[in-house]
Amino acid sequence: MRSMNIQRLIKRSRLCLLGLVGLTLFSTPVDGQVFEPGPSDPELFSGVVNTPPTLGIFSNIGFSFGQINIFDGGLVDARLDANFGSEVNISGGFLGDDFNANSGSEVNISGGTVGDDFDANSGSQINISGGSVGERFDANDGSEVNISGGVFGRFFNARSGSEVNISGGIFTGSTLTAVSGSDVEVIGGDFKFNGIPFSEPTVTVSSGDTFSGTLADGSTIVFTRFLFSQDAAIGDFIFEVTLTSAELPPIDLAPIVVDSTNSNRPSGLREGQTLTLLGGGELGDHFRASDATLNVEGGEIGLFGVAVGSEVNISGGTVGEFFNAFFGSVVNISGGSIGEAFETNPGSEVNISGGNVAGLSTFLDSEANISGGSVALLSTFPGSVVNISGGSVGSEFFVRSGSEVNLVGSNFVLDGVPLDDSLTMGEPFTIVEREVTLSGLFADGSPFSFNLNSSRQEVFASDATLTVTLGAPVTEIVLGDVNQDGVIDFSDIPAFIAVLQAGAFQAEADTDENGVVDFSDISSFIAILIAA
Repeated sequence: MRSMNIQRLIKRSRLCLLGLVGLTLFSTPVDGQVFEPGPSDPELFSGVVNTPPTLGIFSNIGFSFGQINIFDGGLVDARLDANFGSEVNISGGFLGDDFNANSGSEVNISGGTVGDDFDANSGSQINISGGSVGERFDANDGSEVNISGGVFGRFFNARSGSEVNISGGIFTGSTLTAVSGSDVEVIGGDFKFNGIPFSEPTVTVSSGDTFSGTLADGSTIVFTRFLFSQDAAIGDFIFEVTLTSAELPPIDLAPIVVDSTNSNRPSGLREGQTLTLLGGGELGDHFRASDATLNVEGGEIGLFGVAVGSEVNISGGTVGEFFNAFFGSVVNISGGSIGEAFETNPGSEVNISGGNVAGLSTFLDSEANISGGSVALLSTFPGSVVNISGGSVGSEFFVRSGSEVNLVGSNFVLDGVPLDDSLTMGEPFTIVEREVTLSGLFADGSPFSFNLNSSRQEVFASDATLTVTLGAPVTEIVLGDVNQDGVIDFSDIPAFIAVLQAGAFQAEADTDENGVVDFSDISSFIAILIAA
């Protein structure tokens, strides 16, 4: 039984008088017309409620043989149970969390918003052609769900015994789970399995696989499975569906430019299309690029962007949180700003030479190459490879078991011991030590200092691979020249104090050459000043 707080218990105990009146408009109960897609004649129901004008009339009610119609501006509070003979039609407005469509009920959604935890239970029929549905939609045993449009939050689950037909719509987070025993049909074309064209009548997506395609309405789909901690929520479930070919809408291959003067905002790109986003332009949430080219030179992309088999070039503008690169995608970042939870998934690659990335996670069989810019938070997961030769990586650096991180540069110092003299140019050297500090200069001259803790905030797992490779020498480090003006004098004192107070690392301020800048450097810094 789902736990709930006292406030929700109180809320669920109410039944407004208006709601009671609204459900008894007809004195003689009649069989509601259900299982016919689309709204039915209101006169077939024993009670009808339209919102607006009635707003927020329910808190916790199960109703039978009634019809509820939610239009633009309408509101129905959580929690609502649609029982035998009832119909719920949503073309606008908002229906709250914990909505249950029970046996003998029908739900038609063409617009508006439905909250989280929507359950389609045995004997119910759900028809969705638009609107948005929140997280954790469950099509349970014995339910029928027909989807031709709309936007769906994370964790859409087709349970064993359910029937789900998908010909349109956008699935965010690529988290459709179709378990063995479910009957899920995907209607469309241009299907690919791990980047390879796929024409079989059924497909099974296991851990690490990526399945993509275009639905009959022209929407791009991307479904994948991971072999990581998030699988704990779905156990051994697999994505297993039937594929049905359908004629797809024609593709316009003319280059698309979106800026402040162009109000055309496509929801995605199909194979062969190219779009350039300029200053003042905007692409909405859930934008999909499938086997296409996306150039972001300015403007803004919303949340939950997806690229599969595509080239994405970001040199300016803003990309929202939760951007995902899937199989066959290459993302090149030379400028702009990318939000948190940017993920490289199996078979994808990201190259960062500039710009600012708030958070990057690298997953199985993906590769990240960082030669410039800044990454505030970097998380590496098993099977991923990260190569860093420049730029900066923030203090939140999580290197997990089974991942690989390769650093290219010079002036490497491990636990106070210089390494360069023992390294061979161009040959990786594996660092097995932990609970020590590794510092140096990346190949572009940017300083770094990582605490190789196997726990705590910065994590370098003991069974993760970490290498350093001696690259071409960068400009010579002059100890004591903290302001880097080429002269050691009293003007370096404020710069030295600033580095010390910030707890940052700068090679010129590490005057005792132990890989960290702390109070132990003060005496050697003063000695260098006096000698100069």
